[in-house]
Amino acid sequence: MEHFGNGSTPAWRDEIWTDAAVDILERHTPNLLLLHLLETDSLQHEYAPLTPAAYAAYAYADSCIARVVAAVQKIGAQNRTSFFLVSDHGFASYTHTVYPNVGLVERGMLHKDGKRYSGPVLMKTEGGAASVYIRDADQRAAVIPSLKTYFSSMPGVEHVYTNAEARSIGIPSDNDTDQAPQLYLTAKNDYAFGDDAVGPLVREHEAKGQHGYLNTDSDMQALFVASGAHIQQSVRLGTISNLRVAPTIAAILGVKLEATAQAPLSQILK
Repeated sequence: MEHFGNGSTPAWRDEIWTDAAVDILERHTPNLLLLHLLETDSLQHEYAPLTPAAYAAYAYADSCIARVVAAVQKIGAQNRTSFFLVSDHGFASYTHTVYPNVGLVERGMLHKDGKRYSGPVLMKTEGGAASVYIRDADQRAAVIPSLKTYFSSMPGVEHVYTNAEARSIGIPSDNDTDQAPQLYLTAKNDYAFGDDAVGPLVREHEAKGQHGYLNTDSDMQALFVASGAHIQQSVRLGTISNLRVAPTIAAILGVKLEATAQAPLSQILK
């Protein structure tokens, strides 16, 4: 296990993970089995969604899922097994990457420190969004306005939220956690953010795929399919919240989740 990922491809890892899922089903018949397939994510990052490479990844994921279904049938558990096919995000195509850390270096707020970069302002990017952290709380009031103006003028930046403004889109208060950013950047269509601190501020390239954009972007909508012993057939749910998935699984298992914020999808359950 220590060297499982060394030199391997996501497709090979999906193969081994599916082998493991089949083995667990056949040997242990668990009450709950979770299987994460990676190839669809990896290839869409590299080659963009809705491309031949992406469709090949979808087909491969289908074959892995078919093996799991066949294992359930082999052990005779199909009459008491439900399947949930879910994803945690969608994908958007982009051909430009913005590197805000390059701007922080130019402004003297980030500098090389050995093999790493450090400074009073740190940034972590995540595809369609970037989080800005001002480490010294005493300096935030003085630094935030100028940084917000600077990032707002940067190519590819759709909007810059202060922490207070970003709470409306689900970012926690920086009074409650040190993981909450002081500024939150969102990318324009066809742009994404990258972490590099050297090179051009904006780079154009072949189409790739990213997520991390606001969930108001229809390309970010995730997948939900439920089927099996405890699921009614031919029910079309429309748009649902991901927060309803775990309560639905718990309801089938007869487990009560005290802290859930939303109700199970009772309309799909038998």
